Order: sequence, then structure tokens, then C-alpha cells
Amino acid sequence: MAALSAALNSAVTDGLISRNPCALVKPPKAPAARVQPWTGGQVSAVRAALPARYRALADAGSGLGLRQGEVFGLAVDDVDFLHRVVHVRRQVRILGTRMTFAPPKGGKERDIPLPESVALRLSAHIAAHPAVPVELP
Repeated sequence: MAALSAALNSAVTDGLISRNPCALVKPPKAPAARVQPWTGGQVSAVRAALPARYRALADAGSGLGLRQGEVFGLAVDDVDFLHRVVHVRRQVRILGTRMTFAPPKGGKERDIPLPESVALRLSAHIAAHPAVPVELP
């Protein structure tokens, strides 16, 4: 519908037709898809199936509500264990065939409360798999 309307707008501009008939019709809105959160059992099953090195991804995603790119962009310095808060400062995005750091969705950094259960899992993960520097374009 958008392509047809754009073509007809060009015809109006060129003086070929007097008005765009698509302007009289409101396209129907697509219904908003409802997000169905995973159950605790589903999260546990996925976490258990991951290699130990990657289980913190499931912990941060499910326990903090982070998006996939935000989980991949999370750094040790973003986790404030003392004040029980996680600072979401960046995400990893794929542009073409390259990965790059980018601001979070909408360019909005935010702070998320850090539940004790997630803090314990993340601290155990950091102890078992110390952080290494990563540089992306």
C-alpha cells in the first residue's frame, strides 16, 4: 500500500491526477504482538544446555531483562556489585558483516537493579572466566 501511495503522490505532483485516492483510506494497523516471557523451566533448560562459559548470557538476559545485544555488550565495569545496579551503556550490533559497539536501543543508557541471585551467578562467572579486553570498530 505504501508503494502504491508513493507512486500516486508522484502522479499528483506531476499533474497526472488531481488527488491520491490512497489518501482517503487508512491502512489497518497490525495488532501488537504480545511478548510471552519464558517460564523458569524454559530458562533453566536453555541455561543448562549452554557451555559453562556462556551461561552468564542467560543469567543476564533473563534476570535483568537485557536485550541480546545488550547482554553481549555488558562489561565487568558495568556491574556495580556494591550498589546492586547494572549500567546498560552499550550493545553489540551487527552492521553488514561486522560487529560494532553502539548505544543501547533508542540511545538511552539506563540502570537496572541487580537482584542478589543474578549478582551471585555473575560473580561466580567472573571468577571462573575472568574478563578479557575486547575491541570492536
